[in-house]
Amino acid sequence: MTVPPVENVNTQIEKLGNDYMAKAGEYSTGCIAIGYEWSVYQDLLSVVVRVDFDANEYTDFYVYTINLRKDVLLSKDDVLAYLDIDEDSYAKKRSGCNG
Repeated sequence: MTVPPVENVNTQIEKLGNDYMAKAGEYSTGCIAIGYEWSVYQDLLSVVVRVDFDANEYTDFYVYTINLRKDVLLSKDDVLAYLDIDEDSYAKKRSGCNG
């Protein structure tokens, strides 16, 4: 399932940052930094947004993958299909990263 055009990604990331800033006093641990990293593989641009909190060294990550040729945001299933990776192989590789 392909999601809306890339312009939506900018809106989502901006809303993410604004939401955290607006809720600064609501959390016992305040957001202290929002940053991003990106990489390109073939036609895929991956953007990882990192949100850091001041207490207990907690971090949230948000991942966006964009097909640059089609200018669309991809779901996890779209990315796996593009890379020709089945869900079982993905799950095995992912569990190997955690342990």
